[in-house]
Amino acid sequence: PHKHLEWRLVDIAHESSLAAVCEDIKQKGGVDYIIHLAAYYDFDNEPHSEFERTNVTGTRLLLEQAKKLQPKRFIFASSLAACNFPLPGEVVNEQSPLDADFPYAVSKRKGEQLLKAHSEYFQCSSVRLAAVYSDWCEYGLLYILLKTWLSSSWRSRILAGKGESSIPYVHVSCVAKLMLCILEKSEQLPRFDIYIASPDGATSHI
Repeated sequence: PHKHLEWRLVDIAHESSLAAVCEDIKQKGGVDYIIHLAAYYDFDNEPHSEFERTNVTGTRLLLEQAKKLQPKRFIFASSLAACNFPLPGEVVNEQSPLDADFPYAVSKRKGEQLLKAHSEYFQCSSVRLAAVYSDWCEYGLLYILLKTWLSSSWRSRILAGKGESSIPYVHVSCVAKLMLCILEKSEQLPRFDIYIASPDGATSHI
């Protein structure tokens, strides 16, 4: 609870419910910024209707409602996972295409396309997030990795696979600093821009 916060639970893919909340927000004075973090994700890499429903339809509906609210900037949480791994000696940067083809990646690519199209109506930023973790280590894969490595089991240093996988991690406090930086510098930024929220390089699983 905080006097400057009001929590509203709404399904962003349910058009009438979202519209009602946004109309209420408009009647109470509107918004300065919208930070869109809602998304569906799982570790199966299999097709699931929720990718299209929440990540694409939900994003489109929220952007449509944002036209009525006219924020100074709309910030969309995209993902580095939507980019294919770079070739040896190359890096992923803000100009890298969202060319991964698994369901979550495709949904984020569609989300960025919608975002860019709506930058005609208000300023937009896409933040391509690395795997976000906190001091409580909620990120599933990192938690399992650390739990194994820090255990007393004789298998604690044995990892399955060929040592060819890695993930870029970013602490949630760093993500918050980037978001604040975008808000503070919004008037100086392009109408549509892309930022990567990640350290240089990735953590190897070898």
